[in-house]
Amino acid sequence: MGEAVLPTESMNSAPGRLFEPLHADIESAPQELSFMRGGRGASPWTRTWVRVCLVLTSLALGLLLGAQLLMNEHDRIAAIEPGVKPWVKEFCLVAECTLAPLRQIESIVIDSSSFNKIRGDVYRLNFSLKNAAPTELALPAIELSLTDVHDQPLMRRVFEPEELGIKSGVLQAGSESSTSVTLGIKNTGGADRIAGYRILAFYP
Repeated sequence: MGEAVLPTESMNSAPGRLFEPLHADIESAPQELSFMRGGRGASPWTRTWVRVCLVLTSLALGLLLGAQLLMNEHDRIAAIEPGVKPWVKEFCLVAECTLAPLRQIESIVIDSSSFNKIRGDVYRLNFSLKNAAPTELALPAIELSLTDVHDQPLMRRVFEPEELGIKSGVLQAGSESSTSVTLGIKNTGGADRIAGYRILAFYP
């Protein structure tokens, strides 16, 4: 007995298909959301008056910084750049500062020295000061310490710059100045114990 065969339809032959292809329209650029539209506007930094204020503020800060530097370093600036010294003087007149020779004790060298007894209680101190800096420097004060055989100080004497015989009060760049100072030491028991000396340059 034969089997009955039900007629079948080809999926490609039927005019109405069971599965239809899906079509999606994809836009090339996303649409802007409504809540984002009201947040945009011209940046305040692009406005002319804002830029002018920024430029003026920068100039004012620059001038303030320059004035502060000139106030703190006017002696050094005048020594390093002699051409601007008249301008520095004018600034000090306004700012009520004092223009003085540059102090740089590390560049002052005591090149040689000696301390000798001349007679009785009269001694002579000889020394040479050398300026190793490329600019003129203020003349320092000199401290003389007399010591015993144990290198302990017996007495001290400070010679102010005015006593060193250099009228200008400055040492020129790379120059050397020899100075001789005569002093008397009263014989109170300490003079007999003098065995050595120390000499030191410093700014009071």
